[in-house]
Amino acid sequence: MRRAAKRDLAEPAIVEELRDAGYWVWCISSPGFPDLCVGRHGVSRIVLLEVKDGSGDLTEQQLKFWQISQGATRFVVRSAESALRVADTWIGRGQPNGGSDG
Repeated sequence: MRRAAKRDLAEPAIVEELRDAGYWVWCISSPGFPDLCVGRHGVSRIVLLEVKDGSGDLTEQQLKFWQISQGATRFVVRSAESALRVADTWIGRGQPNGGSDG
């Protein structure tokens, strides 16, 4: 019997902030894979976010994923503010139809 993946306490606030800013967010529960897959409708870029509370470290399985996924756009985030900063930088807050806010 598989146990439910442990979710970090910071995750609900991070997901809410990203969704409020217009991003779509998928919560993922696969051992070693980052917690969130984030994108924006009409934009071909996504980022993978590993949510950690406080000074929590990556697990052995997460470190293995980090090693094999070099070149992927993935980050460890510890707050809604840092998650939004990553999404804004790597995906952008442009209009969903491909325009931009300037």
